[in-house]
Amino acid sequence: MKIGKLFNIPVFVHWSFLILALFVIGSPGGFLALGIITFSILLHEFAHALVAKHFRARVSGVILLGFGGAAYIEDHNPTPGKMMIISAAGPIANLSVGILFAPLLLVNPLLAFAKPFVYLNLLMGLLNLLPCFPLDGGRILNGYLKTRFNDLKSTKLTMIIGVAIALIITPISLVFGLPFLGFILLLFVPLASWKEYKNVNKSYLGSVL
Repeated sequence: MKIGKLFNIPVFVHWSFLILALFVIGSPGGFLALGIITFSILLHEFAHALVAKHFRARVSGVILLGFGGAAYIEDHNPTPGKMMIISAAGPIANLSVGILFAPLLLVNPLLAFAKPFVYLNLLMGLLNLLPCFPLDGGRILNGYLKTRFNDLKSTKLTMIIGVAIALIITPISLVFGLPFLGFILLLFVPLASWKEYKNVNKSYLGSVL
């Protein structure tokens, strides 16, 4: 569902985000929390989108999802360098905002309401830098490996590294009382990695045949 435009880029909402919104609104401070979540996701995705437009890639929209968001970017002349820069833009935007607002919490305790905003952006930035598909860190790693190997081998290596990291982080997340994080990584990283590898493998076979 399209809800508007920002920087001449259409913004869409997926049904899964609406479910998340209903859940968040039903909790204490729900509307503030939903605003923080929405802003942080849009900040992340528009950082990707605007950097992509700078490189003259086509951006057909940004969508809010139940587990984050996505920017629809079409680049007919992708290079490893562009891939790494566009992928890094989202986490850098979140980390920059988190680091910028963090000192305010120390200066003025009355700004405690901003604490979730700071924590969420720092978490989003750091989490997305994990070198796993479908996270930005996985695309950054894949872009770097493409400067050393062909598409098929670089994607396979990224898949192996990402799944290994997910397997390592899952038990650690249980120790620190974050089972949901471990569950998400263990569920989505192998699926997204296999999908990415399968798509590259299909393209590679097509070019060979």
